Amino acid sequence: MLGGFRGYALAQLPYRISPFVLIGAGLLGTSGLGGDVDPVIHFGGGVKFYINNYLALRLDVRDNATGQYGVEGGRTHHLEVLLGLSFVLRKKQPAAKDDPDSDGDGFKDSVDKCPSTPGVAPDGCPVAVEGDADGDGFLDSVDACPQEPGIAPDGCPEKDRDGDGFVDSKDKCPDDKGIAPDGCPLPDKDKDGIPDRDDKCPAIPETRNNYQDDDGCADEIPRAVTKFTGVIKGIFFDSDKDSIKKTSKSTLDNAVKVLKDFPSVKVEISGHTDSSGDRDHNVDLSKRRADAVKKYLTDKGIDSARITTRGAGPDEPIADNNTKAGKAKNRRIEFKLQ
Repeated sequence: MLGGFRGYALAQLPYRISPFVLIGAGLLGTSGLGGDVDPVIHFGGGVKFYINNYLALRLDVRDNATGQYGVEGGRTHHLEVLLGLSFVLRKKQPAAKDDPDSDGDGFKDSVDKCPSTPGVAPDGCPVAVEGDADGDGFLDSVDACPQEPGIAPDGCPEKDRDGDGFVDSKDKCPDDKGIAPDGCPLPDKDKDGIPDRDDKCPAIPETRNNYQDDDGCADEIPRAVTKFTGVIKGIFFDSDKDSIKKTSKSTLDNAVKVLKDFPSVKVEISGHTDSSGDRDHNVDLSKRRADAVKKYLTDKGIDSARITTRGAGPDEPIADNNTKAGKAKNRRIEFKLQ
């Protein structure tokens, strides 16, 4: 009887059609009369044709070398050609865990730092959205005027040097305040600030003296008006009161006449006191006295819009408060043209 045992090592390439080589050793012997056992070396190669993951068709060609029977140190070779099936026993692998891409940006949730928001490389997050506070299309980081809508190149509004509402690029007179249509001022031949169309004396500058200053002419203040500017003598009040004494009626009536004769005249009436007593009290008293004079004039028909009042108290003396005469001069009413 012929029997044997052998083992081998096999190396193959990891393809669906996989060539391989093998080498191994074993024992081959006979039993019975003249029994003999010899070592065997076998080597060869072949190819596997994988039908699926578990079954393959296998073709082997091998050479078995063993001692030659009855010959000391001799060898004999036996060629084998084998065709068979191979079965692969595999441990069942756990199913791969599902790794979705929730935001559909191509980054699996396991590596996506923003799995709910579509993004870009390297981390699957969107590019940071930068603000445009003034909404002019220039991002704040490159906008030189981020709080004011502007234009190229720096996101700032166009300049308006003269502040007339016409940007310099459309203003034919960018350094002089003007009007439509070109941003230039109206012609003003005498340069008195009153346009020629409104200037009664377009070739003669206006005299700024608080008398008819909007007509554009070189006016002199009439003597009758001059008489009622500055300190108005003849207006008296009861001591420490705002009630006007009857002796003041003539002076006040003359003031009414002047204001009616010159309806363009506007005045400021200011009340003044000496330095005796509490300052705050004196300021209040002087204001009430100025208001009392205004009331007298408006009661006689003068438009209240032509008169303003203020109380200066002891703060604007015109004489020495250390003398009786000086104090008397400081207690006064003044008219000032406006």
